[in-house]
Amino acid sequence: MIEFGRETTGRLPVAESREWLCANGVGGFASGTVAGLRTRRYHGLLVAALKPPVGRTVLVSGLEARVEYDGRPLALASNRWADGTIASDGHPLIERFQLDGTTPVWHYACADALIEKRVWMEPGADTTYVRYRLLRAGGPARLALSSLAPGEPGYQSRYAGGPGERDGAYHQGTAWAWLLGPFALAHYRLHGDREAARAFLAPMAQHLADHGLGSIAEVFGAEPPFRPDGCIAQAWSVAETLRAWCELAPDA
Repeated sequence: MIEFGRETTGRLPVAESREWLCANGVGGFASGTVAGLRTRRYHGLLVAALKPPVGRTVLVSGLEARVEYDGRPLALASNRWADGTIASDGHPLIERFQLDGTTPVWHYACADALIEKRVWMEPGADTTYVRYRLLRAGGPARLALSSLAPGEPGYQSRYAGGPGERDGAYHQGTAWAWLLGPFALAHYRLHGDREAARAFLAPMAQHLADHGLGSIAEVFGAEPPFRPDGCIAQAWSVAETLRAWCELAPDA
């Protein structure tokens, strides 16, 4: 097993020189550095072979992860901007990095809390999984994820353009509608407020008549007016919204 402690993770020049890669067996992969910085053009959470096994394209460059614990907001991600500035500097929190087989695993020490992050790919599919687990904590912790910061190169607030531009817009700023259901359920489980959680879902009732009649769009723009885009009738957008609405019903 390959494993690095703070003697590596705590020194940025060393941590960003150590790289990891996991693949799906059909030309796609995810790759990056121990520090979390993307130092090569092909670093990303989902690099898909659009014409297998060639035509590799970065579809998801990364996730901005932040955790709020003990009243403090902490960045888990790390970024180097075009002018060399390091922002969202989360690498000092990495207590340990290891490869579990081919799966990269990070442990972030946030005060007395310990958070685990794993990245792996589904064999034969352009699907990358990122899982965060709270292994230890003295109180509640909130995790917030965004797929791309607006100021980062490659950010696209709308799903628009030709096939390549549209494929690149996924997770590069646009918001997937199906995630609203899991978000509402997570809000309820954290706060115990059923009505507040259902309020996140309520606007979808009006949307049923403004894009694909009786259905929910695939993605929405990241900036006002947050217009619906992509497929006009996406099954999992409908399914996850309905599932959450039913689970949050007063008599559920």
